[in-house]
Amino acid sequence: MERKTEQTLSYDQVFPLTSNRKQAIYRILDIRTLYVLFLLSFLDVDSNTQTKTTFIDQHRDAFLAIFKGIAQDHYSLARKILEVCWAGVWSDSKLKRTSKVGLFNETTIAHVSPFANARQPEN
Repeated sequence: MERKTEQTLSYDQVFPLTSNRKQAIYRILDIRTLYVLFLLSFLDVDSNTQTKTTFIDQHRDAFLAIFKGIAQDHYSLARKILEVCWAGVWSDSKLKRTSKVGLFNETTIAHVSPFANARQPEN
């Protein structure tokens, strides 16, 4: 059975520079964005299962905090969060199901659902 490989996006692909240099600089210096990308790096498709399991067990609250502000995040960051969660966590068959369910509980879904219903891709 062939397995599809997920493409990992780099920071430049997630946040392309715009013609307005000042806006691009502020976007790069956004502390929440950098912190979220740092946390997601532990759960990326390329991370090994032991790293993911350790991160989920020891830093669960930090990971769940990502979803509290997802409705205010830029579209590309929110997309990156959801893609990493799908490809890096849900699709990883080596992670325990209880860990996955513990992360994506009712509260997490409540944070994501208004965003999914209200937001449209920005051009």
